[in-house]
Amino acid sequence: MDSSIASIYPLYLAASLFLVGLCGAVLRRSMLAVLLGVQLMFVGVALIFATYAQQHGEGAGIGVAALILMVGALEVALAAAVILRAYHAGGAQAAAELLADWSAGPERLRDEEPEPDPDPEPEPDSEQAREEPRR
Repeated sequence: MDSSIASIYPLYLAASLFLVGLCGAVLRRSMLAVLLGVQLMFVGVALIFATYAQQHGEGAGIGVAALILMVGALEVALAAAVILRAYHAGGAQAAAELLADWSAGPERLRDEEPEPDPDPEPEPDSEQAREEPRR
């Protein structure tokens, strides 16, 4: 088998991984599915760089691939921190809701809305604030 033909298979695999990850990140509403999709996209790009390094005999491709995988690991750590923050803020139910549908935003983490101040003090107008009180 020719080496140029055999070296194109990892590129097909990388493109497939990237497309599956892109579809998962765009079409899903679950935070876990989006994170898995982004991770698949990272792996696809890292595979392209590793294939380049293997074909051309350069170490720079492996270095870039390792850097991409480290960024992916940092993304997972950041997502774990967000999930733990949701768990501490509202318990297991809030964390489960965040993982199930994260597109609603942080309002889902609040159990109840804060009550408005019953007697708010009116702010003085700019003209009234400048005038001295009349005697």
